Amino acid sequence: MATNQSGGVVGIGVVLILFVVLWAQTGGFKSQPVASSDVTVQTTNPTVNDDLDRGYLPGHVWVNQTSTSVWIAVSVADGAADWNQID
Repeated sequence: MATNQSGGVVGIGVVLILFVVLWAQTGGFKSQPVASSDVTVQTTNPTVNDDLDRGYLPGHVWVNQTSTSVWIAVSVADGAADWNQID
């Protein structure tokens, strides 16, 4: 194991960093998706199926140009997306 000039162990830190990177890439961080600032313009309102699988994230804005209603994604769970009307 390598040591730095002050006598500390360098190898453990490198191994720990590699572990965290690999863990994150394989789905180790399973928290809520990062919020979005994207906007979708459609002629319908969003449904429970307009979810993470379709690329929507919390904070995504949906505008129904026919009824001029505006919606924001609160939760995008698979098959159970929660869109709140904000106008």
